[in-house]
Amino acid sequence: MNSALSPPLVSAVLLSYNRRTELDEGLRHLRQLEFSGLEVVVVDNASTDGTADWVRGHHPWVRLLEMPANLGVAAYNRGFEAARGEFVLILDDDSIPARGALERMVEVFRAHPEAGVVAFDVRSYRYYHEVAALLPEADREATPDYPMGFNGAGAGVRRELLLRVGGYPEEFFLYWNELDLSLRILQAGYRIVQYPGIVAFHKFAPTNRDSTRGPYYYCRNLFWIYWKYFPWRTLLAATARLVYQCLYSCLEQRTTVYLRAMGSAFGRAAAVGRKRMPLRADITGRVRIAWKLAFIQYR
Repeated sequence: MNSALSPPLVSAVLLSYNRRTELDEGLRHLRQLEFSGLEVVVVDNASTDGTADWVRGHHPWVRLLEMPANLGVAAYNRGFEAARGEFVLILDDDSIPARGALERMVEVFRAHPEAGVVAFDVRSYRYYHEVAALLPEADREATPDYPMGFNGAGAGVRRELLLRVGGYPEEFFLYWNELDLSLRILQAGYRIVQYPGIVAFHKFAPTNRDSTRGPYYYCRNLFWIYWKYFPWRTLLAATARLVYQCLYSCLEQRTTVYLRAMGSAFGRAAAVGRKRMPLRADITGRVRIAWKLAFIQYR
């Protein structure tokens, strides 16, 4: 862990809301990492389960930020702004980086100035004890993959770039926030890279995960992704397709969640339109959005 007297190299930023047990386990793992240039910033999203008091009492080495209300992913931005490291490591409160992952992440950033994001290979936490000790050293000569996005359970970002392009979209509250940020990073001329051996483990804890919030926010925010970034011809076609799918899915799944999501999307269309930033053709030509994910009804 980093000395309080010297600036950290990496700032791990975690967001938690009423998942004290999962957060506690993740912090214990981070504490055991053999990486001296690390600070850990925990943003508590107004939890009511005593998370903030628990962190203060059991993890005094952590920088704790307490939000006055549940801000959703916007609270991550408060952690990004408070981070002091050259690189920000974005983690979920139930994900942890594997052995050697931070060292390799920094090596990649140093060797590749065009890399704005190092996307971790996020794997299931259930295999952590069996797999973590067996991970080979990352191949220094491996050719990276160039994905169009990253998983928020494990990703390194240059802090200067993150603050320059803006963090997660605060209007989203939940979901598609990584894609929104990825598109702005690509538009700024940087790449998202993924190397073998840079791994994080994600527990996918079900605690405090409502069954309807997924389809609601996935659906609503998908409208906004198209409206903010895509050329008019693409966004008009996508909007028509999404409207049809909302109506169809409501009938098929016997739910009103997609109608409510669509109503919220159109109700705030003007505000979202003021953030419109059409992407370069080379980006829109490559990006593929798994839009059908927005119409999975969680039960």
